[in-house]
Amino acid sequence: MRMTAMTKLDMRNTMDFFGMLTACALIKRLEAGESMLILANDRAFLPDLRRVHPECSFQLVPPHELKEGDDYLFQVRKI
Repeated sequence: MRMTAMTKLDMRNTMDFFGMLTACALIKRLEAGESMLILANDRAFLPDLRRVHPECSFQLVPPHELKEGDDYLFQVRKI
């Protein structure tokens, strides 16, 4: 299934098992070269996704250092 517009997923305050499953299901639907944005506020979420999806690149938008309690936006791109 090809995604025509960039998908945006707001995962703030939803970092649980089902939230991770939702994010993973959307990432699996990406084709090579496609990307999506995820808004999160749990610092552990990004490293967890990196472990589960090594076939993707993850980049903070804009690039910055994560601080406890901050919301952050990152782009997931299927390689």
